[in-house]
Amino acid sequence: MLTRFAAAAERVQEARIAGVLATYSPTPVSDPLTELAALAGKTRAWTAVAEERLGELDRLDVTTPGVGEQARALVGVFERALEANRRVLTDMVKLGTEERRVKISEQYSEQYSELLADFLRAVFADPELGTSAAQRRAAPQVIRRHLAEVNGTTGTDR
Repeated sequence: MLTRFAAAAERVQEARIAGVLATYSPTPVSDPLTELAALAGKTRAWTAVAEERLGELDRLDVTTPGVGEQARALVGVFERALEANRRVLTDMVKLGTEERRVKISEQYSEQYSELLADFLRAVFADPELGTSAAQRRAAPQVIRRHLAEVNGTTGTDR
């Protein structure tokens, strides 16, 4: 059960948070995997902050009025931060977010590669350049090879 001091402090914090939230204008999440990874980073950072504050407890005189409540509150914040971090990381593992992120990245890379190859094929086919038929036929493979070198892959996937 919260003491009057702790209850009052909680109401003050809730009012401050409500004020901050009033200024937010939410936007839709377009990439939930990236957002979940960002959330994991935030929960890890918050856990580190709470842990650091918890480490300061040994310097506090818990017999001073209100300090014991503050110490209990810090422990509670740390415990909630650990639990939030665990939940986010568990969600990421369950959803296979890293594997999905890699797959999406590979898909984007492949789409970009194809788009670039089509673009350069059209450029090389332009009569003003005067490229030969053999050069135009070799262009897509040369482009893929150089893109693969830039991306650190072998380029022999095709």
